[in-house]
Parts: sequence; structure tokens; C-alpha cells
Amino acid sequence: MYIGKKIWAVLWPVVILFGISFSSSAQLVSGEKFGKGINFISQDSSFTSKIGFRFQTLFTAEPTLNNSKIDGLETNMLIRRTRLKFDGYAFNPNVVYKVELALSNRDFGTPITENGLTPNLVLDAVLKYRFHNNFTLWLGQTKLPSNRERVISSQKLQQVDRSLLNKYFTLDRDIGVQLRHKATLGNNFLVENIFSISNGEGRNLTKGNFGGLDYTYRLELLPFGKFAGKGDYVGGAVELEDKHKLAIGFTYDYNESTPRSAGQLGSFILDSLGNYVNANIQSTFIDWMYKYKRFSFMGELAQKSSTVADDNAFYESKFFSGSGINQSVGYMFTDKWEVSGRYTYVDRTHSTNLTMYTLGFSKYIVKHNLKFQTDFSLTDEEGEIEPLIRFQCEMAF
Repeated sequence: MYIGKKIWAVLWPVVILFGISFSSSAQLVSGEKFGKGINFISQDSSFTSKIGFRFQTLFTAEPTLNNSKIDGLETNMLIRRTRLKFDGYAFNPNVVYKVELALSNRDFGTPITENGLTPNLVLDAVLKYRFHNNFTLWLGQTKLPSNRERVISSQKLQQVDRSLLNKYFTLDRDIGVQLRHKATLGNNFLVENIFSISNGEGRNLTKGNFGGLDYTYRLELLPFGKFAGKGDYVGGAVELEDKHKLAIGFTYDYNESTPRSAGQLGSFILDSLGNYVNANIQSTFIDWMYKYKRFSFMGELAQKSSTVADDNAFYESKFFSGSGINQSVGYMFTDKWEVSGRYTYVDRTHSTNLTMYTLGFSKYIVKHNLKFQTDFSLTDEEGEIEPLIRFQCEMAF
């Protein structure tokens, strides 16, 4: 009840503001097509807003194996994600904004002192200003230009959830500034450069910067031109490509002097006296997306190393280091049905290695806006096998 009151305390000004603005000075211009949100535009066309809402329900079953026989079953049902989104432009189409709020308990995570022991409600709050030709400046809190699987929206994943590679290596969201530039070489070869400087410890912190800053560079190459429906960041071949399409990405990140075990994620590491322990974390990603007709193939390579100063080297194992590979393939048998497979391997420097095999099935009603997905996974932790069965439905308008 207490958390619910806090959420409402945050949301009621947003609801009232949009309600007053739109009822008095705006008109509905679209909203009749499912999955495209409800769009408003001011009478003088100086402001637009699209309101969207989505949720995911998730069922999981985890059998316990004993001598290759099932010796128990743990099940769970929950609302995995609930999201409220606003985006549009302000003043002119070159100034774009996005706000996304997380409303489910699973989205909040565990309250920590570094964010004031409050629900982790705000996912995105970012302003995007295209100030010159193909140069765009992003200001605020949003996803860093990390590995491809992380930047793909959780709404548009090929399988029920992201892989173990993403769990251990991703950069996640942070607050800062990003400079992006797009260029076309020849007729179709697209190139995008992204530079980012951010706080380094993740979203919604209230205690300020704990060490240095986080520096990220990403290079995107699309040698055969744009994908249909921005398909280079959409799981599965829901948009059929008549020609071969390929996207390749390279990311390097240096998080200077962060006390958080995985940079933007994980626990804050304290020494025996209660002081923060800081580490320099370097992350590197190579990823790709290939699509042709009903076939899709996505892959990622990741490497992360964490270094603690000599006087605190005892705590180095508290910060994540390792390498991993993730590959997933899918085939659309019809416009509505897809089968997919995924292989993930994670080499953890300070712990055991993990291998995960996943077989997935998807039924698309309205592409990724209304769908049912299930997958079956086996995780091998140096001979210890753990099965996982998941079923999920997604609804987004």
C-alpha cells in the first residue's frame, strides 16, 4: 500500500497535466490502429504526444532434476512488465522527447539507499535535439548504446526474455549526454557513430556521482541499407525482407571508478569500514542482425574486465569480469507463427561457466503488439542441468 501511494504521488501530476492540455488545446489525430498508441497534436502544431501502454504476463515452471528424473516443480505467475510511455516533439519536429515509466513491482527492483529507498519508477526521460543535418544530441536518462539485444525493446524480443549474455554484460540505462551522427555512403551503405558520456551508476540515483564518468562509443554499419520497420532492432522476421539486410555493431565502454558491481547494475560494493570500493570496468561488444525473407539471425560477442586499485584488490572478485557469446536464429513459417533457437555461453572469471540452450515458439496476433510466446531452456552450470519453461503474453496499444 505504501509503495502504491508513492507511485500515485508521482503519476497524478502527469495524468492531470496531459488531461488539461489535451482537452483544452489539442486534437486527436490518430489512434484507430491497434499498436500505434493514441496520438495528439496541439492546435498550432507546436507540440505532439503519443501515449502508449503495454504489459507482459509471465508464467514460469522450474523442474528440479535428480538423476535425470523430475524431483519437484517450482512455479510462478507474475506481471513481468507494465509500462506507460509518452513521446512526441516539442516546439518543432527537430526536438523530440520520450518518457517511459515502469509500474510493475518486478520493474522496480529492490530499493537501495543510493536512490533514496524509493521505487525505481522512471525508465526513460530524454530529450533528442537534431541540431544540424544528421547530428542529434540526446540529453537525459535512457539506454546507453550497448549490445544489440539490450537496446531492442523488451516488447520486441524474439523469445520470452533476453539471454544470459545480456544479464551479465549489458550497460543498461544511465543519465548523461549522447551525440549521434548518421551518414550514407554511396546509395545504401548506412553508418552511425554514437558517443556517450554518462554518470556511470545507472538510473534514478539521488546521491550524485560516486567516482568517475562512463564513456561509450558505438559504431553501426548497415551495408545493404535500412531494414523494414527498423528491423535491425526488432526480434524475429515479422517484417519480411525481400532483399538481404545486415547490421553490424561495435561498442566500447569505459566506466571509470564505479562502486557498482556491473557498472550501471548490480550491488554497490562496500569495504569492511562501510566505504565504497571503486573499480574501472571496460566492456566490449560486437553484434550483428541478419534478415532475409522469413529468416533471422542475431549474434553477440561480449567481454568485460574489472580492475580495483591495489589497496582494495581483495574486492576485485565482487565486480564482474568475463566473456560470452550469444546466437539466436528464427524462421517464420507463416506471418503469425515463428520457431526460434538460442545458444548462450558465459565464461565468468570469478565463478562457474554457464551454457544455456533455448527453443522458442511465438504466435503473433498483431506482430509484437499482441503476441503469445513460450520457450524451453536448459542451463548447464558445469554439469548441473536446470530446466526452465516459460509462457508469456504481451499486449501493447
